Formats: sequence, C-alpha cells, structure tokens
Amino acid sequence: MTQAWAEYRRGRFAHAIELIEAFQKQLEDAQQSHQLSDGWDECKADAWFIAAMAHQQLKETDKARAALDHGREIVRTKLPGLDSRNLGPGWWDVLIPNILQSEADKTVSK
Repeated sequence: MTQAWAEYRRGRFAHAIELIEAFQKQLEDAQQSHQLSDGWDECKADAWFIAAMAHQQLKETDKARAALDHGREIVRTKLPGLDSRNLGPGWWDVLIPNILQSEADKTVSK
C-alpha cells in the first residue's frame, strides 16, 4: 500500500492502482483464511483513498467515486472519530486515513 502511495505521488497512476488491487487481494485472502489481525481497517481506507485519487487522475470518474465511497464508509463506521477523546495508541493510524480522505475529496470532486 505504501509503495502504491509512492507511485501515485510519482504520477504513475496506473501502476498505483495495480499495486492497490494486489494489496486489497492480499488483505481479502488473509481475512478469508483468518490470518488477518485487527487494525487493518485504517490500511483498507488508505488503499481506497489512494485508488480513488489514481482513478480520478486517469479520468475514471465512476471508479474514483466508488473507491472514495468505500474509503469514507470505513472511516465512518470502523475508525474512531477525530473528535474522540481516545484515538488509541496508534493515533497516527487514525489521522492518516482522515488526511488521505481530505485529499481524495478534493481530488475526486474536481
């Protein structure tokens, strides 16, 4: 996922999407085989937001909006709100998806 983020920043949008799709497949496989520990919701949201921005850059607006909606849903239902008094010991893992969501909101709504 981090490599996909770097590829997005380099302007290699199609490659970023390929990496995100591979990452999402790995997460899905690990979850189905019960090898996935707690705490991956943040990464899932991050991946959707990166995918949304990359799809938008490739003018794939419908895919961008769908990815953005997936990420928003995870943030809304699975992560503590930024107004929470306790974001947990990995508070930065809550901030990163919210920051990426803000960037994706601006990128996809262009």
